[in-house]
Amino acid sequence: MGLSEEKIELSRQQINLRKQDVKYDTRDYVIKYLIEQFNEGEFFIPIEYQRQFIWKQKDKCKFIESILMGLPIPFMFFSDSDDGRIEIVDGAQRTQTLVEFANNDLELNGLTVLDKSNGFKFRDLDISIQRRFLNTNIRVVYLDSGTTIPVRQEIFNRINTSGLSAKSSEIRRGSSD
Repeated sequence: MGLSEEKIELSRQQINLRKQDVKYDTRDYVIKYLIEQFNEGEFFIPIEYQRQFIWKQKDKCKFIESILMGLPIPFMFFSDSDDGRIEIVDGAQRTQTLVEFANNDLELNGLTVLDKSNGFKFRDLDISIQRRFLNTNIRVVYLDSGTTIPVRQEIFNRINTSGLSAKSSEIRRGSSD
């Protein structure tokens, strides 16, 4: 016994209506540009729904190590705001870590792959590594200006509250493959 045609139609209409809530494109920003725009206040973190800075030192160092290694970084989500600035919907922890590192306020520690760089700040890296770091592209999902605050909040909540953390055994198994 299947669902009624009416129920299926109502479901289809609702999905089609809600799917139109989000229009976006993708952009690549080099880290140097992200840092400059954030420092100038052109990229900002909305306090209405963003978490406080929760990354610990080890999280920040692991993120920087990933960039230095050339690993892909998860998408950040940005959106136009009413005042013309760019809202960081998701990516606040990463952006603030990039700024902190480039400003020499973060010392790398606990690196496991690039362990020869433990104790380094940005200024201590070879100039070629500094340049490569600052010119690394970060991919951003850029939400259209018509994306409402409730929809941006929903995106943030879904990105940051879904899924389960990997267990230690799963992490070990994944890194040994």
